[in-house]
Amino acid sequence: MLSSRHGAIPRPIAFAGRRVARRRVDAGFSLLEVLVTLTIATVLVGLALPLFGDTRVAHIASAYEELHSHLLLAQSASMANPTSPAGIVLYPSGYGVQGTSPGVDITFAMQSDTKGVALSWTDTPDGRLDFNHYGALDMDPDAPNPVLRLSIPGCSTAMEVTLFGSSGTIQGEWISVN
Repeated sequence: MLSSRHGAIPRPIAFAGRRVARRRVDAGFSLLEVLVTLTIATVLVGLALPLFGDTRVAHIASAYEELHSHLLLAQSASMANPTSPAGIVLYPSGYGVQGTSPGVDITFAMQSDTKGVALSWTDTPDGRLDFNHYGALDMDPDAPNPVLRLSIPGCSTAMEVTLFGSSGTIQGEWISVN
């Protein structure tokens, strides 16, 4: 066999008195290689699909992040402007942030839709959370801490947001819903 820069050069074969050159067949994949590749790809896709199948928990997490940032906004606005503290007004389809912008004579009111995530609450008088100038909830010290729940019907996971009245601490916790 002769060699060249591109590999081996096939030697001609004598066939019934005629010389026939051997052909190299290196173009393409064999059927076995294609089947093995498809089998591996199918197994990997089957393992990965359940990870991307349910986006409802991601919607709840997104709604929680938005609610948390608006609660912090109301707290900081109340601490910055003690004469006109801010608050959160709760609705089943969302909530509103109301208050006065610090240092400016403008009242802000933001309405936020929870994007298909249901908002429910307990121990919240009149569906309103008002903050005092310390950033704590403006409520009776003996009252239970308000709890907000973000959930999607049919989803087995929900987020409970507890607001600790005396300290103003906001704590979110994932819970299982039956």
